Amino acid sequence: MNERFVEWEVSTPSRAAAPHLAELRALTVQLLDAVGLTEGPSHSEFVLTPQGPRVLESHARLAGSGAPELVRRAFGVDLNRWFLTVPLGIDELPAASPEPVGGAAVRFFTPQPGQVRAVEVGAEVSAEVRRVPRGETPLVFLPYLDEFRQLPAAAVIAKSPGDTVPELLTVADCVSGYVIASGVDREAAVTRCEEIDKNIRFLTDRRSDRPTN
Repeated sequence: MNERFVEWEVSTPSRAAAPHLAELRALTVQLLDAVGLTEGPSHSEFVLTPQGPRVLESHARLAGSGAPELVRRAFGVDLNRWFLTVPLGIDELPAASPEPVGGAAVRFFTPQPGQVRAVEVGAEVSAEVRRVPRGETPLVFLPYLDEFRQLPAAAVIAKSPGDTVPELLTVADCVSGYVIASGVDREAAVTRCEEIDKNIRFLTDRRSDRPTN
């Protein structure tokens, strides 16, 4: 997160949450029972405090920021598929939560706000990068995500010279592109995202001496 608590990176599985899994699972059931949600997908978030996990938010939908794809990569289950197939009786939910088979992470680019003058891509990551055509506005938050399902890592640059990078005030401002990666564990996936991120540089009209993303 940045200083305004805007999430610009999501990864799984969480080592920080591991000691609290039993309590988190119980709290999720209690929360959904309390609001009467007994069927269909849901997404609940908690904050780990010195007094234990506390509810942050909950929804009757799948999580955003590419979370279902991260779960597929890290746990081997397709929540986007289950959204339809479980109610139709095609698939059954497992009796217990699946164990992780690896790790996954998504990292949004966070350039300095301003007008883009250029986007430089290092040769070592150019094969993993896709650009949104200039003048085209993506219709989804993470464009081309479904096309990367079989790739261990990929990146999308969603800004072109002349476009404007907004100040990162909410997650809706994460519109400059993203990197997604799989790994043997969460740490490996995060590291791969960082490596690709460091090789993609947004130059804006408010450029400083610090890295821009």
